[in-house]
Amino acid sequence: MTGECGGTVTLAACVVLSHTRVDVNGAVRRELGARKASFAPMDTAVGESGMEYGGITPIGLPESWPLLLDAAVADPRTR
Repeated sequence: MTGECGGTVTLAACVVLSHTRVDVNGAVRRELGARKASFAPMDTAVGESGMEYGGITPIGLPESWPLLLDAAVADPRTR
């Protein structure tokens, strides 16, 4: 995801359960304080993460990327 605020673009990773409905754009905007959020273009995601598209994981991402983790991921009752 990318968040934009005042011309600055921030790349972030989001982790949610596959069966969960999440307003990802709204959540990213709120967490990053961005006015706009969108999925990063494939070339940007691959180039900045150093991983292959479709296989980008939270493990090994650049330290500058915020990791936004949905609370349900850590809750054993949601599995």
